[in-house]
Amino acid sequence: MVRRLYVIVALGAASLNLSGCAPKLGAGQYSVSDVKGGMSNVHYGTIVSKNTVQINTKEAGDESRPGTGAVMGAVAGGALGSQVGGGRARYATGALGALAAGVAGHFIEEYMTTAEGFSYQIKLDRGGLVNVTQGADPVLSVGQRVSVIEPTSGSGRARVVPA
Repeated sequence: MVRRLYVIVALGAASLNLSGCAPKLGAGQYSVSDVKGGMSNVHYGTIVSKNTVQINTKEAGDESRPGTGAVMGAVAGGALGSQVGGGRARYATGALGALAAGVAGHFIEEYMTTAEGFSYQIKLDRGGLVNVTQGADPVLSVGQRVSVIEPTSGSGRARVVPA
């Protein structure tokens, strides 16, 4: 009975942990540091090119390292696997369950922390070209008039929105 409770707790923690991984990187998402009264410069221009990109929300260098998904998967898989068989077989099924679920958890985490976005090259009305990469929201097209919002402080990120 206690062992089943551990399994339920481990699976619940894994699902809660991975549900918070989905990235939100569109022009409409702001962090607390983005809205603390900071000012932004607004530049008008036209999108001249648009490329699809994959945005990974993990820190640079950590993209392929096993993280929380692998750990939570291994714990849950080990707990579930140890429920199968009897005697020494439980150790083997527990180890196999931990290995398989750890690998699955790693790939689920990779999927949950990656989002499609776009890299826009924009010809500014004042002259010059800028490139802004952001999430897929809002949907913008080549030739569309846009506003490029550039934070004046060191925090925040540039955004492209319809003009």
